[in-house]
Amino acid sequence: MHLRSIIGFLYKYIDTGKKLVPGRDAVLIVGGTMSKTGWNVCNLLVRRYNVEVINIDSRCAYSLLKKFSVIDSDQCEVMDLLEEQMINENDLANQEEAQVDDSLAELVLEGGLEQLYLEADEAKLLHPYRSSGNYTFIECRDLADSKCVIDAMLMALATGKRITVFINNLQEGLYSKCLENGGYVDSLEFFEKCTNTNVTNAIIATKYFISEFIPTINTNFGPENDYYIVNFTVDPRNQKLLLPASYFTTKAAIRQLHDGLSSEKSIYETTSKIKTLLVRIPETPANVDLHMERFEQIADLLIKNLKLGRAGTYNITATIFTNILADFRQFLDQLQY
Repeated sequence: MHLRSIIGFLYKYIDTGKKLVPGRDAVLIVGGTMSKTGWNVCNLLVRRYNVEVINIDSRCAYSLLKKFSVIDSDQCEVMDLLEEQMINENDLANQEEAQVDDSLAELVLEGGLEQLYLEADEAKLLHPYRSSGNYTFIECRDLADSKCVIDAMLMALATGKRITVFINNLQEGLYSKCLENGGYVDSLEFFEKCTNTNVTNAIIATKYFISEFIPTINTNFGPENDYYIVNFTVDPRNQKLLLPASYFTTKAAIRQLHDGLSSEKSIYETTSKIKTLLVRIPETPANVDLHMERFEQIADLLIKNLKLGRAGTYNITATIFTNILADFRQFLDQLQY
């Protein structure tokens, strides 16, 4: 037991195991645009670190591409034209096919932007798939719907990219509107949506990554690949969060998911190793108006830790020294048993 504790502590700070390698690894993030931290992680990975990002989300990728300038400004005009031609997402379930005007398609090709519509099984639900440079967006119409999530994961796998980093940023309920008296509308329907999105489908996506992505990547790129599974949550010890109980409940489940994966990952490890990381992001309705530069700094710090191969639990608001000290205290506590 003591030896395991010592190895676990040193594992976090010594150059060992999986690390994010720009130019080689591709990152799959589910719910990438559901938080400002997620937005900036996508943006910095693409722009600053030259990392391929595949983002599965229900929000329009166009907003991210244009707002954070993931694509060049001259391509935004092409995006505007394309946006006008896209099927209204409210009518997606009733559409059999999506057609893009030939002249518009030529503009898209000239702009270096690829627009595809893929069909999903019997229901023929059309998911817009957009790719520009290192950024790929796969639209999941409803992140609370397991079938939509599985379809989107299948599309991500079909890109053929070397996806070795999986990030869960499903944050349904993070920005729920607060009532005037300081409370929240925490209805049963809201709880079900939070649970289905943040827990059930997070588990489904994680299982799909382990059971389908890892064997496929190993087959296509060689069995020497190692993998990262990263979960985003908030710090439950912060008494100023003022978040609805439904959201907190789901994030507690994600912490248990992380603990379970960390202790049982050896079951899934054959030729490849899996490293797990739980990140506590400092994002709440109370600080949503913070300048975007602050969230950019937070995202940059997170990416640097991924490059260093951080594992375990990481409180992103704390200093490096504080994190090491907290881990060392936990390590000493474990030695007492």
